[in-house]
Amino acid sequence: MPENSFKRYKPTEKQKAFHRSKAKFRLFCTGVGFGKSASGIIELITAASQQKSLYVIVAPTIPMLKNATLREFFKFCPHTWIRDYNKTDRHITLKNGSEILCLSGDNERDIDRLRGMNLGGAYGDEIAICPEYMHEILIARLRDSNGCMKIWYTTTPKGFNWLYRLFVEKKRKDGKELSNPEDYELFTGTSLDNPFTDQEFKQTL
Repeated sequence: MPENSFKRYKPTEKQKAFHRSKAKFRLFCTGVGFGKSASGIIELITAASQQKSLYVIVAPTIPMLKNATLREFFKFCPHTWIRDYNKTDRHITLKNGSEILCLSGDNERDIDRLRGMNLGGAYGDEIAICPEYMHEILIARLRDSNGCMKIWYTTTPKGFNWLYRLFVEKKRKDGKELSNPEDYELFTGTSLDNPFTDQEFKQTL
């Protein structure tokens, strides 16, 4: 990602490492206030603006999608890059023709809307709250080579769940080793790593 693409985003060294990664699947697992959602959104905007395709943003619930993830999107995406935003369908179209569909991960019917699509990339925010079923469906739909052909997630830690198994243990559901462990890369950080958050906030934590 060009470091100066977005004037309001000043990545830390850990965020730069996340953006430089070539891994097909990336997980940014950090404490609150680190800036991980900003990193995930910047990655999405960069991919969609450079490679015309259909992309997906996933969050655990519709309120989280509207109140957190989409706020980050409209905070960082230049308005001149957006052709249309349909609030009802939560569908964004960029001027280069890329489309971004926003879905919640707490509803299998919503997730199943992906089944007939060819995706060029996907971003999941607070993905630890979503079922592994979401990851499986996204992988199956990641097949438009016009896009970046990558999936990246951001989340706060939530125990030894499916993300831990995939990104740390590098194992499948049946306990066997992944055949493609190099495709899964984990990035971590703490709430104290963000130099732009208020010092009082950090002391309270």
